[in-house]
Amino acid sequence: MKKILLFTLMTFFVQTSFSQNLSDTTIVEYSKNSPKRFSFATSFLNFGGILWTTTPNLNEFLKAKGIPTCNFSSVIPLIGSYQVNRLKLNIEVYTGIMNTPEKSGVYSNLLGLELGLFSTEYAVFADRNNYLYLSLGIGRADYKQTITVLSTQSTTFGSALQTGSGQAIILKNESTFLDFGLEILNRTDKKTFWQSIKAGYRYGLKNSSWNSQLVNLTDTPSDRISSFYFQYLINLPYASNLSHTKNSN
Repeated sequence: MKKILLFTLMTFFVQTSFSQNLSDTTIVEYSKNSPKRFSFATSFLNFGGILWTTTPNLNEFLKAKGIPTCNFSSVIPLIGSYQVNRLKLNIEVYTGIMNTPEKSGVYSNLLGLELGLFSTEYAVFADRNNYLYLSLGIGRADYKQTITVLSTQSTTFGSALQTGSGQAIILKNESTFLDFGLEILNRTDKKTFWQSIKAGYRYGLKNSSWNSQLVNLTDTPSDRISSFYFQYLINLPYASNLSHTKNSN
């Protein structure tokens, strides 16, 4: 049963190999002479994944005020990797944005900017063309929730500056998190790039208050910000070994 499940997971993916003599179904045997691999990964699409961010206390506060909320956002990730045998070290940044529809002259958007995610992935399965990774990482993200109050009344610029007509309130929060993920990666038929699907959970380590740099707010809620994510990635690899010879496979 386990072999059937594993074969099903790997049906859509193929992966690169560390030896020219391995067949497509041979398990990779690693050694100190196995080539080290650098790769750059992104989506090359309008979005590389979906992020569902949990901010329950802020959402409840906004809903009580009649302000629409949304937790889903599209994400564009950029990932640099260095692989040694079964271990893969990643540095990742991403930007994600969510916009809500206008309701009663008010709408909001949530922008997430991950300043740095450092993770280690271990290949629990590897053949010539397929990898199955488990990953563990730590990172920090900045979140910005902008609440915009629209106004249809005509007014002068000076009056708008004094009264705050058509104002936007910007809330900010920082989150340090642990990242737990599962990635399935393959090498395509043309062997010039890899593709992968990754899913995971980011657990916020601290419950922190939302705040604003522009105004002193005294009643803002606090959240332990966590998130679930799903990514589809295109990986551009480069392989070398200690003698700087390239592996053509």
